[in-house]
Amino acid sequence: MMKIALVAANMKSGGSERMMSRISFFLSANNEVDIVLFDSDEIAYEFAGNLVNLNAGVCKNKLARLFTIAKRIIKYNLLICKRKYDVIFAFASGANKIAAYSIGKAKVYLSCRGFGSLKNDCGKYHNMLKNKKNMILFNSYALQTYYESFYPEDITRTIVVQNAFDIEMIRSESVKPLPAEDKHFFETHEVLLSVSSFTDKKGQWNLLKAFELLKNDIPDAGLVFVGYRGDLESTIKDMASRSKYSGDILFVGFSDNPFKYMKAADVFVLPSVSEGFPNVVVEAMTCGVPIVATDCMTGPREILCESSEKAPDCLCDYYLADYGILTPVMPKKPNYEYSQTEDSHKIFARALKRLLTDDNLSDQYSKKAFERARAFDNSVMCKKYDTLITREGLN
Repeated sequence: MMKIALVAANMKSGGSERMMSRISFFLSANNEVDIVLFDSDEIAYEFAGNLVNLNAGVCKNKLARLFTIAKRIIKYNLLICKRKYDVIFAFASGANKIAAYSIGKAKVYLSCRGFGSLKNDCGKYHNMLKNKKNMILFNSYALQTYYESFYPEDITRTIVVQNAFDIEMIRSESVKPLPAEDKHFFETHEVLLSVSSFTDKKGQWNLLKAFELLKNDIPDAGLVFVGYRGDLESTIKDMASRSKYSGDILFVGFSDNPFKYMKAADVFVLPSVSEGFPNVVVEAMTCGVPIVATDCMTGPREILCESSEKAPDCLCDYYLADYGILTPVMPKKPNYEYSQTEDSHKIFARALKRLLTDDNLSDQYSKKAFERARAFDNSVMCKKYDTLITREGLN
């Protein structure tokens, strides 16, 4: 049995935190696991292991933030000395910055789970590897390739373990009934479903524009957003209210079971301009929903293509990949005016129309989606984490 620390700023929401929750369950089966949080005031996800709250939440005041960072470093390293961990996994940038300078002998895996953070902080990740105990754990092969194009000398210090999913649990939860107030909407529309928080990298303003174009051809199309929080939540809701099809747009808010919405949807959409490894795509595929996703960096191509090299390097139109449809990335800069559309919005709308009008293609992708999702089952990824904690390395 090994002592393992899973470190994060908090577990309020987010893909990294949700993945930390999942990993905690299969690591706890044969190891002693601590969930180390800087702030545990609000926890959105279940976990296995012992909760350790360092009581060092973020402050808005700049001077207070510097004090908080110092407080985190001191409290964290006091814990490291006391607990003498064998392995430490850090989740997201806030935890990376502290865990990178861990004292003691523990092997430290710093996580990189999004292209945006890697693009902005590539040099910082490289500097974190000056500590010989540290490794970078990517959740996407495309992220690893991008990093190593700048720092090929770090090739032995990077590892990829794609995100893990409890396929059986997702399937079980997906068949639960929708709330009555949402069920009627699904019964009266051909539903496009988006599940995410509302941030600039998620690109929901582009989705609203594509939806507006789609409605010209598919009058009974409906758009459902599941999720909450993010700097753009009120802005996106305001944009939706200005749509001439606002009555066909539904905001569900947070759901502890998004899978029942996925199961009930006709198409799952990912309009992101940047990702890492989008969990929601695999979750939707587990529910047997056909996918339309932008070919953003990184993740969608890796999930929807048997081999990433099969698809053209740069898409000029929608592409029928092995397990779903990829489209060109839509504008990265937020723009909330419906009158200002580009070709990429039209292409996304055409891809949606193709799935909603081609039953054979939709059925084909629905069946193949579940087959693909099984490649990311917990049982597969658990073996890779077992390899990491026993320090045998990964190929």
